Amino acid sequence: MKHNKPSIYGLAPQVALAIVLAALLLVAASPTAAATVWNGPTTEFTKADFADPTQAANQDRLTSNVWLSRASGGGLYNAKTETFYSHLSSPADTEWSYGQLADYASLSYTNWEAWFGGASAGGPGSTLNKDAVLHLKTDDIYLSIKFVAWSNGHLEPGGGFSYVRSTPGSVQVPPPAPTLTNLTLLGNGSFRFSFTNTPGYTFTVLGSTNVGLALSNWTSLGSVTDSPAGFYQFTDFTAPPNTRRFYLVRWP
Repeated sequence: MKHNKPSIYGLAPQVALAIVLAALLLVAASPTAAATVWNGPTTEFTKADFADPTQAANQDRLTSNVWLSRASGGGLYNAKTETFYSHLSSPADTEWSYGQLADYASLSYTNWEAWFGGASAGGPGSTLNKDAVLHLKTDDIYLSIKFVAWSNGHLEPGGGFSYVRSTPGSVQVPPPAPTLTNLTLLGNGSFRFSFTNTPGYTFTVLGSTNVGLALSNWTSLGSVTDSPAGFYQFTDFTAPPNTRRFYLVRWP
């Protein structure tokens, strides 16, 4: 006897969403080729005015690839691969964005100078006390960073600066693959789902209207944390009307 295999493409959009979403979530927790998020305790790095930037004590050696420092003037550069600051490219192997570390996957990154808009936008001093995220490109590491002091050129020569940043912290064990509950198409067109999992994790939600698209081309829709402990809920307020959108939840 021949049995016809049902296809999701013959179902209503909200039903197809639920089926594909559940299937993808079973592999979403795989840690392969994932970015590293430094969400450990914060530490403060300070380079004093006129301190020698070639000395290790005056470089923040984040990894073997990125050593942040600054000469007696100018901007930040990567002392591992650079000997001076270059406009719109230094510090090499880094990119920057304002925002919270929990949202690292949905932020837009650019080079250090473009990040604060250059001299016409207030210069590096305009970044003081603003939450930001730094991406170490080769290492694929994301960390929080907040500048708290900056000696500003001719007015305050010396090249001093100080920031507070996150550290690697302890390594998290990959969470179990989540199981979806409460798949709901809301009256305003938004789509909501929830799941239970180990408390304290931050998952990233990706979306695409083409399930066959390479994951690198899926859209990051945001992050989801637990509240209360162990309960995760995400609402997609940008769900396109009358169109299937496929979802994938990834950690980290």
